[in-house]
Amino acid sequence: PTYSSNPYWIEQLDEKLVMNEHNANRIAVFDPTTETMVEYTVPSRNTSWADCEGIEYCGVAQVFGFTVDDKKIWFTEWVENNIGVVDTSIPLPFDIDLNTENIVLERGETTEITLEFSSTDTTPHGHLVNISTTSLFTDLIINPESTEFYSNDSGSESIIVQITASDNALPDTHKVLLGAYNDEIAISKFITVTIE
Repeated sequence: PTYSSNPYWIEQLDEKLVMNEHNANRIAVFDPTTETMVEYTVPSRNTSWADCEGIEYCGVAQVFGFTVDDKKIWFTEWVENNIGVVDTSIPLPFDIDLNTENIVLERGETTEITLEFSSTDTTPHGHLVNISTTSLFTDLIINPESTEFYSNDSGSESIIVQITASDNALPDTHKVLLGAYNDEIAISKFITVTIE
């Protein structure tokens, strides 16, 4: 969910696309059929390779090279001199679902989307809501009900997100990415927003 993740290389895992996000310090797996992206955070962080002044959780490992072997993604951490692996067969600690994948808006119209978060992990965690859009912020206005929540005991949480087409929006089709993340993983899904 970072705006400058800098995906660089791409490979295929089953019917999914795997890419490195070396500035975001993540390995991403995108399913084009469901338009879902899972991003695995690389825990190594070299603060000398990032602008970390005043930021506590900062730094990058520069994940450049990687290869896919069955359900495992092997990668190199260039500035840390490490080799890492993501095992995609391990169940994810949470999942998200959206109540719709497509919305149509007139100029000035607002609709609500429900992001349903379900935890499969019994360990309490804090999570953040992730929102990104392909449109200029003058076309779409997106307001989450909350941006941070705490999950425990395999619970679920419903987050309401309002999407508004501005009064001056031009007719077009946009993609909005909604999701949730913590320090280890991010799960996001695309919604198609058509402004008429």
